[in-house]
Amino acid sequence: MKSVAVSQRIDWIQSRSEHRDSLDQKLSDLLVEVGFLSFPVPNGIKYSKTRHIDSWLEKLSPDAVLLSGGNDIAEFYSRDQVEKILINHAIHNSLPILGICRGMQMLGIHFGATLERINEHAGTRHELVASEENPAHFSKTVNSYHNFSLKDLPNEIEIIATDSKGSCEAFRHKTLPIEAWMWHPERESPYVEKDLLNLKRVLNND
Repeated sequence: MKSVAVSQRIDWIQSRSEHRDSLDQKLSDLLVEVGFLSFPVPNGIKYSKTRHIDSWLEKLSPDAVLLSGGNDIAEFYSRDQVEKILINHAIHNSLPILGICRGMQMLGIHFGATLERINEHAGTRHELVASEENPAHFSKTVNSYHNFSLKDLPNEIEIIATDSKGSCEAFRHKTLPIEAWMWHPERESPYVEKDLLNLKRVLNND
């Protein structure tokens, strides 16, 4: 099996004064379903010459990177920094990247887009409108758990799906093996066949 380096959300456990990394078990299961092993990336490794996420990634040598959902951007500095390193590592090594929900927002910001708050998108389902240039066959409706959308996307980013009001729901980079979706394929039960096919396509860089 190929391996995927997967970013993790951070949960603050006030009663124990602990920051905990966490990853939905269903996301690891989803990746196994399409032939990948997930390697959760820790947010708590301190930065030094001998202890650094870059060194960790070089030893792991993943085949792809997945930026997961959970947390708002700027909520936890360490997660933001780890995901920036993951993006740069993947680009430097020509690895495919898939961003899910927050991961899509992080990728958008990396390439110069900005965030704007959006209403009625958290805990709902809505229509997905694929662009004519879209190479994928997405579902007609998707789940939605986000409070922000992307605007001012640069020319190097191509929007491949929107909601019915024109808000970006999926994009791909025009020259790099990078794609991003605002919905959570791991939260569908059962998994959606089109999501599975697209996961394979993106992570295998087909």
